[in-house]
Amino acid sequence: MKYIKYLWILFISRLVGIISIVWYWIIKDYRGKARNIVYNYNLNNKKGMWQLADYVWGEEYGGWLSKRGNIKYVKVNYLQYLWWKWLVWIWLDDTCENDTFNIVNINSKSWYITNKSFFGKILLRNTLSYKIAGTAFELGDKRIDNPADSVVNEIHHLYTSDSNFDHMYMYTSDRNDIFIHTFAGRYFGWLHHSVVDDEDIFQLVFNKKIY
Repeated sequence: MKYIKYLWILFISRLVGIISIVWYWIIKDYRGKARNIVYNYNLNNKKGMWQLADYVWGEEYGGWLSKRGNIKYVKVNYLQYLWWKWLVWIWLDDTCENDTFNIVNINSKSWYITNKSFFGKILLRNTLSYKIAGTAFELGDKRIDNPADSVVNEIHHLYTSDSNFDHMYMYTSDRNDIFIHTFAGRYFGWLHHSVVDDEDIFQLVFNKKIY
């Protein structure tokens, strides 16, 4: 069963990456609401989405707080959660603002664009005018109040192949899912990624080179 799940995640991940190039433009105006609903469901029901847990969200009156963000409390049932998760949230990348609006990364080689180029100047100008830097996982509803609608965010979305589907399903703490095999100097399976709230988090890998 764990091998079927592994292959299913790989297939859906590739599918989301392809479809989201178009679908993103249809659902992007709903991403703030989708994030609030998905985050609330996970925090209220202690589902342990490790990216949220990594920022130590604490329960406060009327919502949740982290060092830099807040999430307004809403009551979310399971059907609402599934609807917003699969229709909107999984197609986004809630880590992208961290790279997009970080002045260091804008000037780094990882962007393949220097601040001297045409696109580099656009990226730099939008970055300097943006008030709050950080991921949606870190800022929560502050990302709604400061939506990343600039050219920078759109370029980054096309640049990266990551999606929230990957962030949710390509990491696990469930030991029943874990296996690792090597073939021709490559890893296939799950490798240890980090420790969050005293839980080991494993990341799905496919054809990853062994160093």
